[in-house]
Amino acid sequence: ILLHLFPGRLRSRNVGGHKVKPHSRPYAAALKVGGGFGCGGFFITPQWVLLAGHCNGSSPFNDILLLKGDSGGPMVCKGVVEGIVSYGNRIPPGVYSRIADFLPWIKHIMTLNA
Repeated sequence: ILLHLFPGRLRSRNVGGHKVKPHSRPYAAALKVGGGFGCGGFFITPQWVLLAGHCNGSSPFNDILLLKGDSGGPMVCKGVVEGIVSYGNRIPPGVYSRIADFLPWIKHIMTLNA
């Protein structure tokens, strides 16, 4: 899991996938890597985005995605984010990180960088 702070102005745009109603997924985020789309993610506060840890390009799993661009995106169950896409081998099921297991660490990092 990677926690990323976005201090500047953010712009919204649909990258791949299909069109959705504006603001119907207000938590969705995209991280650009090398000028192109790298990973999906989601806002946990207006300035903090939660991504899969390999989205920084340091893991070999960066090339093994569920579907190109899914990595780092949220797994939402009944309106609650329960997991984050980690990796997969293009054959279901995918591999997700359980966010609840990382909440103490997430809160600690956010407090240190407040």
